[in-house]
Amino acid sequence: MRTTTSLAYFRYAPQRERERENASIVSSVLTCSGAEWRRQCYINAMMRIRGLQERKLAVSAFRKVFAVFDEASRFRVLEALSTRCPFEDVKSNLLLDHLKEQMLEHWPHEEREEEGEHERTHGFASAATITLLVAVVRDNMRDLLKNTEVIMAALNVLTVMAIRERRVRASGVLRNDTRARIDDELLAPLARERDRLMINNTALLESHEARQRQADKMVEYGFPRLTTADVEAVAQKQRTSLLLLSASIERCRNVLFAAVKPT
Repeated sequence: MRTTTSLAYFRYAPQRERERENASIVSSVLTCSGAEWRRQCYINAMMRIRGLQERKLAVSAFRKVFAVFDEASRFRVLEALSTRCPFEDVKSNLLLDHLKEQMLEHWPHEEREEEGEHERTHGFASAATITLLVAVVRDNMRDLLKNTEVIMAALNVLTVMAIRERRVRASGVLRNDTRARIDDELLAPLARERDRLMINNTALLESHEARQRQADKMVEYGFPRLTTADVEAVAQKQRTSLLLLSASIERCRNVLFAAVKPT
């Protein structure tokens, strides 16, 4: 009911009213006092702004507002938005990309002599980032086909982390047990879910009867009836997304396990 109401508001509310609300949201971020309160207002603002065009305008001010926070606050804001923001385009095109930029900016420059020495436990170039990426992927796996771009963006951040650690082994993040955890908790479950969806997708592409059953099932769930040609077109798009995801998984795994010197 809430979703239906929100869609109706977006479609029929006067543009001026929505502009006033968005201006009020942004103003609350800039005028509130206290670091914690300001962080929370910023998070609320990014999660409440409706409509793609309005979000684009808000995103253009993202870096300017974000710059007032210290590293710990920036990480907390990105952590909250990456796990709670309902807009996939914001997650994949802004939040995770900015997380990658911040990680590279705060990456230590001096190589450690021994693995585990001076390991960072907080901030962007730390185990906290891995924990966040695992959480993002696992949460978005619940509807993998819808959230493929978000998942690939998270895998890209992890891949870049592995590349940087291979070149400058200074963070102490990618230890053997950490790599095993990433494979067990993130890459392996993701690959299994991809394989399951790929089997279903293959059936839709190869069987007219399977496409007909899918069209009937969608009607049962309350969706408009699609032709078998429509179902095939959707399945083909899903196949493309799954193939791109497969490439991201394999690239991440290959780089990750090549990132550590032999022991």
